[in-house]
Amino acid sequence: MDAAVLKEKIEKGEYSIDPKAVADAMLRRLRLVAQNECSYPANGSSASPNTTPVGP
Repeated sequence: MDAAVLKEKIEKGEYSIDPKAVADAMLRRLRLVAQNECSYPANGSSASPNTTPVGP
């Protein structure tokens, strides 16, 4: 929905919230955030986890 149309409906009192749609959107957002945090940790190092010394 266009933002201007949404604003107009809210101002006229013609907009009603669909609780199921809101809950679904919140859950999708939470899953996306959780997935991004796992895929791109903020404090993880980019160094290799291999701790075996190199050389003889």
